[in-house]
Amino acid sequence: MGIAGLDGIEYFAGLETLSCHNNRLSKLDISHNTALTYLDCHSNQLTELDVSKNSSLRVLTCSYNRLAALDLSGNATLTNLDVGYNHISSLDVKINTRLQWLDCKSNQLARLDVSAITNLYWLDCRYNNIRQQNDVEGWQKATNFHFSPQNA
Repeated sequence: MGIAGLDGIEYFAGLETLSCHNNRLSKLDISHNTALTYLDCHSNQLTELDVSKNSSLRVLTCSYNRLAALDLSGNATLTNLDVGYNHISSLDVKINTRLQWLDCKSNQLARLDVSAITNLYWLDCRYNNIRQQNDVEGWQKATNFHFSPQNA
């Protein structure tokens, strides 16, 4: 079952934590929730997620959706990111240098560059279109690295 919409969420401008996982959300407008530091919207039906106005986000969990892209260029404070089980073909985390946890498994990534991230504890990029370990630039910096090469 679950809820299908979060109408009125824009009136909670000071909201810091939002957990709306395991629902039927097909859209989520958090552009007015600029104080958000924690967003967990996994296991919904989201096809897009705009976090460009949420520059305070530290934790973002949006796995198990239908996202094809995710722009994180305005989220330099992210420390934990889980985008697994989507349809993402490109993920730019160059500005997200504070990431400690990155889970991007089961997407459509062919390459990933984590070389700018200095304190990466967890990196899981299994089940993508990545053919060899060196297609994950900077993987050596991760304390825990999970990878499975895909055949051509």
